[in-house]
Amino acid sequence: MNKRLNFSDAPAGVEALLLEYRARKKIYDTDKITFAGVGGNDVYNISRPFPSNGKTYIAGRVEPRDSEIGKVLFFARERGNLYTLVPDTEIDMLQDPCVTVLADGSAVIGGTKIFMNDSGGISSWATAFYKGDGIFGLREFARAPMHMKDVRFVPFNDGTAVFTRPQGGRFGYGKIGFLTLASPEQITPEALTAAEVFDCHFR
Repeated sequence: MNKRLNFSDAPAGVEALLLEYRARKKIYDTDKITFAGVGGNDVYNISRPFPSNGKTYIAGRVEPRDSEIGKVLFFARERGNLYTLVPDTEIDMLQDPCVTVLADGSAVIGGTKIFMNDSGGISSWATAFYKGDGIFGLREFARAPMHMKDVRFVPFNDGTAVFTRPQGGRFGYGKIGFLTLASPEQITPEALTAAEVFDCHFR
């Protein structure tokens, strides 16, 4: 299903994009979200709110202030902007969660999975995706190549559109790649490595 995309317009510079954004930006609403049940740990880099089994949830990266070794936890909306920790839903060694809601209403959870060395430091990382019964019983079913963060996918026509994020070597600080697959289950390191890379995003 992989299809090549052609772009004829030269990419705009950051300065032009920033001026355009400032000219048309609009703040619709601001508020503070409260996460209950995590003690003194930080909750940040959260997902968007998403529905599952009749409730609204947010996934958040949770860890002590002095460490980046944490986990993803799930919080259920109680009222307003108060979200309470849901027990027995943690995904260890995962950072920066994201959520994709599929056409059938089921949710796929993604994030940056970290791998540790013998000294207790982070030796590698890769985007990983999880499925289960809503937010319960989540199991990894797909993973990106090592050192590739920020992979995202969305339902697209009769398949799945996947955006990759190769970094290092000829990709420098990072590029964006694109491919289409029949389903999220076809996301593999090999498939993502072969994705077409855009050279036309902003400089």
